[in-house]
Amino acid sequence: MTVPFGSAFCRILLVTAILGLAACDDDYSATSSEVQSPTTGESTPDAPSSDDPSLEDSDMPSEPETPTTEAPTTESPLEVSGYIVNGPLDGATVSVYSLEGVLIGKAMTNAEGFYQVDVSAPPPYRIEVEGGLLDGKPYTGVLEAPCVTAVRCNATPVTTAVSLLMREGGYNRDEAMAKVNSRTGMDYDPFLRVYVDKKPAPEFDLASAREYIHGGDELAAWVEDLVEWATQPIEKQHVPAGVVYRHTVTTSVGTGTGGAFNVARKTVVHGKSTSFIVTPATGYSIASVTGCGGTLVGNTFTTGTITAACMVTAHFETTSYTVSIEAGVGGTVDPSSSQTVQHGEAVSFGVTPAKGFAVDKVDGCGGSLNAGTYTASHIVGDCTITASFRVDLAAPQNVRASKGEGQVTLSWDPVEDAQSYDITYATETFDPDNPAVAKGFDVEPDVAASPFTINNLINGAKYHFAINGNTATGHLDGASSSLISATPQLSGPVCYGKKASDPTVCSGRGVCSSNNTCDCAFGLVTGRECDVELRFANGETSYTWPTNVDRHSIIQGPALPVDRDDVYTWTFKIVADGYHPARNGMSFGLASYPQIYPIAHELGMYADEWAYSGRDGLRRHVDTAHFGTALRTQGEYVKFEYYTRTGRVNVYTKRLGESTFSLEANEPLFEEGVAPPEGRLLHIAVSAMAWKTVTVEFVE
Repeated sequence: MTVPFGSAFCRILLVTAILGLAACDDDYSATSSEVQSPTTGESTPDAPSSDDPSLEDSDMPSEPETPTTEAPTTESPLEVSGYIVNGPLDGATVSVYSLEGVLIGKAMTNAEGFYQVDVSAPPPYRIEVEGGLLDGKPYTGVLEAPCVTAVRCNATPVTTAVSLLMREGGYNRDEAMAKVNSRTGMDYDPFLRVYVDKKPAPEFDLASAREYIHGGDELAAWVEDLVEWATQPIEKQHVPAGVVYRHTVTTSVGTGTGGAFNVARKTVVHGKSTSFIVTPATGYSIASVTGCGGTLVGNTFTTGTITAACMVTAHFETTSYTVSIEAGVGGTVDPSSSQTVQHGEAVSFGVTPAKGFAVDKVDGCGGSLNAGTYTASHIVGDCTITASFRVDLAAPQNVRASKGEGQVTLSWDPVEDAQSYDITYATETFDPDNPAVAKGFDVEPDVAASPFTINNLINGAKYHFAINGNTATGHLDGASSSLISATPQLSGPVCYGKKASDPTVCSGRGVCSSNNTCDCAFGLVTGRECDVELRFANGETSYTWPTNVDRHSIIQGPALPVDRDDVYTWTFKIVADGYHPARNGMSFGLASYPQIYPIAHELGMYADEWAYSGRDGLRRHVDTAHFGTALRTQGEYVKFEYYTRTGRVNVYTKRLGESTFSLEANEPLFEEGVAPPEGRLLHIAVSAMAWKTVTVEFVE
């Protein structure tokens, strides 16, 4: 049916203009544009815009599709048609009223909720819908809708809220729809979009809304909730069932540089929170992220509960890094403490070895060493510069060794930068890098300077020496010298392990005149070490025979041990004489065991038996021709030398008036090759026969 554009229609336009209804908008679609935002150009910041990257294409408003069941067209009278949807209402009564409130037509909906009815007046209209079945059950609610066209005059719970806003709030149709759209964030009616246009409505939870309305029982309550939600402050209202109310959260970078968010904005359901990934650019770090009541953990910023549009702002700063320093023993790095360096900047350090050291290696942070300065030219992260040093002490040169008694004195040329020296030595050659395995190993540490004497060495043992310098820092070893050898030696003669200068040498009663030769010069002593005192059995150094001794009478002298390589010497002197006229005088000799009787024929009856060996059957006779003349005169001397190793006896005499001794006999005391058993004692014995007193004495 064609609508005439005559004067009567213009009168209707005038009236509707007064009411604020867009009556001339013949193309308005109740499917989409009936609940669209006002066309006045007013912005609604909480509603998503078409350039919002967070919206999917399917979320964008689009032109309504033509319903599958079209209303029939007639020329006359006027025909009104549309859909009645809470879910499609089947068999519901649709009443169409004119602007003046006059009922001008009624119709019933089919199973898809579609109706059409002939009316007698042009638009605008108001329709009311009652009854019908929703999902096979009676529908108890009353739906309303304001319509500016005859075609697609649809009624839903949303159009019912728009009608209530117009009736009770004094809003015109566009203002009422703008209120609803602003708060819901939608520019379409979700009931029509899902059930008529067969499109999703992601901004609306249709199932929750239908469950709440519950077959129309709670329609009025839901409509009132939506009206209050659209007109009252948000914080004072609860969100109507099904309304997924969203706010736009935008992001910004405070300085404009240094990093970015993962998205420019997000739409967030009222009462929910969202998060953003904040990524610094290379060389930057996050200084702060603020806004929307959120917190930053790592690179993730999570908002607080979103109840209004808000903005998250990030500030970035140039990243600073810590350059740490590690310096080994033997040098310094300046500055020695860690340094804070901005991204991309350079940093330099002075590297100085201590005395006796050289720079071994410096690395870290991608730097290089040049003339004692280590420079890292482009710092891009925390890093560590490590400097190590090596000992740089030369080996001692011109090493010399001087031997002494139990000691060796070493000297060498000084080593530059050496604080002290270690002298290592052993009694066998060794590797200076591993001396401890050598026999007799020892060390003299921390020797201040050359020369140095090592004492308490073994005379006659060969020692090997090596010297190395030490650093002042860390007391580390420098290079070692080559080995040098020396053998400590005694100076002067040594008698039986004792130096000639030792006051106890030769038992303290003789002089060490040459090696292992003691001259028994102090007192009447004899023996290898002057350790046998020359005294007769009476304890005196002289003995006097009584008058008229008509048989040989023997006086015993000291015992002579024969278990060592001793040499015994002694000399007798006649200091008084009174010999028996029938005899030849005195006899001198050795007995192999002590005398038993005061008067005994132990040395022989005659003076020519001077070497009688005792009662063991071993005897040696020395006749007068070998012995010489017996001593008879005062002032004459006889000297004996006895060698225990060979058993040989030398006999010397010095007659009255002679100045020197002459050898009278040189014979072994025992049979050839036979010596007294070890541990036996030989005793000096003197015998005499006198008619007057006779006296003899030891003189040396």
